[in-house]
Amino acid sequence: MAPMADRISELPNELLFLILSFLPTEDIIATSLVSKRWRSLWLSVLTLDFDEDRYFKRHPDKQDYEQQRRCFIDFVRATLQARGSNQPIKGFRLLTCEDFHEHYVKTVLHNVTSQERSIQKFE
Repeated sequence: MAPMADRISELPNELLFLILSFLPTEDIIATSLVSKRWRSLWLSVLTLDFDEDRYFKRHPDKQDYEQQRRCFIDFVRATLQARGSNQPIKGFRLLTCEDFHEHYVKTVLHNVTSQERSIQKFE
């Protein structure tokens, strides 16, 4: 039996960016393990979606609630820093719990808005 062809990797980058834009940011970053071509592809996706609740469910090993929260903010910050300030963001979504500390939200907002980015949709 012949191996299956990897047709998705044959798609143009613009189409891959569109497909990836429908995924949570963690999943987009995980695609960097697929192949050499995909290693830096996630850096050019125009939509970022961060959900604190989804992050906590994926990382149940962290017992301390505040530790989980700090890890989530560190993940958001590291993602933005890895992309660099020259990468535009078409859409940015940050879902947090009700009692999310104002300081954390301000930190994320500062990282997104202080750099020269053109953001079209901010949630």
